[in-house]
Amino acid sequence: DAWYHEAVDFVLARGYMNGMGNGKFAPKGALNRAMMVQVLYNMQGRPESDGELTFHDVSEDEWFFEAIDWAYENEIVEGYSAERFGPRNPITREQMMVILYRYTELIGGNTTANGDLSQFVDGNKTSAWALEAMRWAHRIAGGQGQRRSGSHRYPQPSCRGGTGTAALLLLH
Repeated sequence: DAWYHEAVDFVLARGYMNGMGNGKFAPKGALNRAMMVQVLYNMQGRPESDGELTFHDVSEDEWFFEAIDWAYENEIVEGYSAERFGPRNPITREQMMVILYRYTELIGGNTTANGDLSQFVDGNKTSAWALEAMRWAHRIAGGQGQRRSGSHRYPQPSCRGGTGTAALLLLH
């Protein structure tokens, strides 16, 4: 009964995530930027996109092309530059929260960002470009965090977002 069990069952049953093949899910594994976008694309029913990406590192024959094209077209994602997306780069928690925040905006969800990050010892390390999304994520997670020496400790904003973490957030 791992902490991610219910969330993994949820995303697998709905086809949002498919695992790593051979019946493996790897909830503690790193999630890359393409995987995160593919999950949201799957959640939307794999809609058509215009196919006009300018990222040199995302070719039309890649499994993630349609998903990244759709997400870019709908302003859910940006690249590191006009030519580079970094699809295989492990996603940071900040990037994950910004993508989920923008996706929530796209589908008309509540993006009120009133979570207080100051209660976490590393809350002040959140990048300015991700602050609103991280506050929103804190609010939707119900203020959950790990306790450490009597203080809450938010998962470091720049550390890698895992598959189990993404599944848990999609459950909420």
